[in-house]
Amino acid sequence: MNIWAWVRETNARLRRGEPNAQRLAQLIDELPTAAVNEAHERVDSMVPEALALARELDEPWVQLFVRHWNLQSRVLHRRSAGDELREAVSLLDFASGTQTQACPQSVCAVQDLAVCYAIRDGPGYVPERLAVAQETLTRIDPSWGCFDCISAEYVSALLDDDKPEQALAFIDRQAKIAAEHGELEPGFNSRLNRARALTLLDQAAQALEIVDGIRDPAHYGRSRQMAHRQCRVAILLKLGRVDEALALHPPLSAIIDTGGHLRDWVDNVAGLIDVGAVANTAQLGRDLLVIQRQFFASSAYWDTARTALTGARLAAARGARVVTRLLLDEVDAARGQLRRPELLAAGRREVEASLATLERDPISIEPSDDPERELDRLAHADTQDPDPADHLLARAAALREIGRADLARTLLEATSAAHGEVRLELARTLLAAHDHAALDQLFVDEAHDDDLHWLSLRWVLGQSLRERGLLERAIDLDRATLARVPEAYPIRLRLAEAARAHGDWATALDALELAAPSVPPGTVDWDRITAATVLGRWASVRAAMARLGLEIPGGEPDAPITARLGAIRCEFIEPDGERQRCWAVRTSPCGARVIEISLPTDPQHFRDQVVFEPSDLDAHLREQAQDDHCPCFEVVAITEPGDTRAFLLRGHDPGPAAFEQLREQLRDRDYGFERITSAGRTAADPRVDANADPEPPQLPTVAVLIAIPNATDPAELRELLRVTTAGWELPLLAPALDEAAGAMEASERATAMLQRWRP
Repeated sequence: MNIWAWVRETNARLRRGEPNAQRLAQLIDELPTAAVNEAHERVDSMVPEALALARELDEPWVQLFVRHWNLQSRVLHRRSAGDELREAVSLLDFASGTQTQACPQSVCAVQDLAVCYAIRDGPGYVPERLAVAQETLTRIDPSWGCFDCISAEYVSALLDDDKPEQALAFIDRQAKIAAEHGELEPGFNSRLNRARALTLLDQAAQALEIVDGIRDPAHYGRSRQMAHRQCRVAILLKLGRVDEALALHPPLSAIIDTGGHLRDWVDNVAGLIDVGAVANTAQLGRDLLVIQRQFFASSAYWDTARTALTGARLAAARGARVVTRLLLDEVDAARGQLRRPELLAAGRREVEASLATLERDPISIEPSDDPERELDRLAHADTQDPDPADHLLARAAALREIGRADLARTLLEATSAAHGEVRLELARTLLAAHDHAALDQLFVDEAHDDDLHWLSLRWVLGQSLRERGLLERAIDLDRATLARVPEAYPIRLRLAEAARAHGDWATALDALELAAPSVPPGTVDWDRITAATVLGRWASVRAAMARLGLEIPGGEPDAPITARLGAIRCEFIEPDGERQRCWAVRTSPCGARVIEISLPTDPQHFRDQVVFEPSDLDAHLREQAQDDHCPCFEVVAITEPGDTRAFLLRGHDPGPAAFEQLREQLRDRDYGFERITSAGRTAADPRVDANADPEPPQLPTVAVLIAIPNATDPAELRELLRVTTAGWELPLLAPALDEAAGAMEASERATAMLQRWRP
């Protein structure tokens, strides 16, 4: 069963309809890709429109499709199970109705519900998860695309129930069933779950073979690529290959917006701390608290309790008594939401014992820069001082610094003191709590230009404006501050960041140039190079390169730098939030020219001259690739658009001589040309009737992309191809080119031949 066949058929039908139907077809195309590539804001913007159109056009199957992919984004990837659980139950009811029960997508509603159960309380809902998955598996076979997904939910429940042996046996059984139906290649979920089960069974070497046998994880989408990466980190840790695990472990910033990756990240970072590869710091505790609260906000109660317990264990290990007690209280609160709270009891007792041992040791009475140590000191001091009012600011600051702005705010708002230090600490606390409305009101009520803390308060207000995306106001505020205090270089650097985010590269560069003499080389110089390259201010580029000790090319100071510095990849963020990578030649420290022709269905960047952020997005892969590593950089500006369009041509490969002649003809016109299939590809000769000859002769085939300027009439390219390939045994077929040139009948013939030939 091809569960996508009806989607393609429906899409084709809608594209032949009225504009609203065509728009729905476009949304059907884009929604799954946005979900699996974690463009969740894009999903949130598309779903209401798509649902409204599907209801207007009376397309119940499409409604089911849209609601399922909405839950895939919110549940499977963002790991949220609050209102989503009610929606999953509602969707399963809808999928069972008379209008939709025949829709292949109805099976997917079961996965949505099973994942909601897993998120809410994985071990607690094991019976329900196994039941819904098993019931669905009795209705489908391996020919269904969702066979792997539903099987994965069954395995996930067994693993949450601490039964890796049963999970492995089930995976083997499903693989046998798949093989009986001719499906010999295990699915991505099956392979990753097998590796997880083997790791839990102390068979990490075998698990690593399976994970490393998954070719090009990026092919499966951004989300699965990250799942693969984190699974590999866990296996490497189990094998004691700590340096490799640490190099592969992603920064929290790379996954914080996608809750589905956070549980693995917590487990892996705790493992890295346990072997001494990552420092067990107060900042790490703050990161775990952010994750814990994100889980709680998503009604992921098992993960909330589990993360709080991990945080408490690590806090006790670094001697943070107050923080450990706070976290144990939160473990207890979350356990009250669980069906099987006893599963965490042993771990809690271990932390309680560690805390009891810790509390027998004396506490330093000296103030500390470590906020956790400071909280412990203040808690001890309170037992000695009956009037701890003088500890208020220190305690509030420490609570804010460990991520507990809510507790700090309660302290500060309860005091009657109104002096500048309290006002400043309250402002910082409101910023940490992201309560921007209260912060604005504080500045309205307490505006004192002669306040000793005036500059610090302006800093806090500027940070608040940036967080809210009010960049113009942030820029105006910083300019006004610098007019009064020109030597405030942190403000100047912040002005540069805000101006850059706002696209005001000139203001950004001016601020960086003024700040550069007052900071060490390297502090702002790469940012200077980026901004100056966008603006074409090459003298500034050269000056920053000199401070960095980079080799400076010859020529006049203002002459553009157009070297050939090797191949790189550039990542574009498209207007719809999708990301696209293209090969490019690096032409300057932060500049490149794109040399890859994108497919006609993708945004075209061939020959774009771009400026990029000089931070390798694939730095974590450098150690694995060694000398073969090719860095990838995020594009921040296109300074000269290539302004081209591409056509895909497929058909007969005439051999090197004729092929090179075609290439030369295209080069003479300055057209782009790229062969996208490897040599040796063949297909049956389309001139032979397959019914008459069951084994027709094979012919070499090829697929190429040709890019022409947007201003060029496609008919010119079509005529050039006609003349150049006139002597070829078979033509190159390009229905889209025929259509663009106005040759509709030729386009239809080419389409029909491609469908029959499939070169």
